[in-house]
Amino acid sequence: MKMLGIKKWLVFSLFLSSLNAKSLFLQGIVKKDIGLTPLQLVTEYVKRDAKGDFLKTNDWWNSAVACPECMGGPDTFTVISEYKVKQLSPLKFLVGYSVEGEISGTAVGNSFTPSKTTKKIEFTVVKTKWGNKLDSKAFQMVSANVVANSYGASLPAADLKKLEAIQVTAH
Repeated sequence: MKMLGIKKWLVFSLFLSSLNAKSLFLQGIVKKDIGLTPLQLVTEYVKRDAKGDFLKTNDWWNSAVACPECMGGPDTFTVISEYKVKQLSPLKFLVGYSVEGEISGTAVGNSFTPSKTTKKIEFTVVKTKWGNKLDSKAFQMVSANVVANSYGASLPAADLKKLEAIQVTAH
């Protein structure tokens, strides 16, 4: 009888740990369906991110990601000039970015560190009973013109000049 109890406990424990590992994204989920298909969700997320919408608390972002509480804050973010969304499967997408550099904040102010490269990030959409949600980390990929307009006053003049010289492709 005791052995059966231990087996049940062990099976139940393994089940719970498996369930917890598979559904960690449900922690803190906003129970609101924003009504977008997976492609629309990723495209809208990337567009809003490039516009700088997620550099502060945003209700749309909280409703679009599976675990808003799991995401970090925007103390640094990447400056981009272009992005392209490519669908890999019904729920997986690859977003290619033309990266221009990084903005990082300090106690004294912000600074821009140029670093021209390309970056590809895979986004996964999960289907929940509250609609499609992004099961991806926040990346803070913001267009150079948005950064220049929004953060220009807190940047050294030389950094602002570099940002203003970047050609941004319309999205």
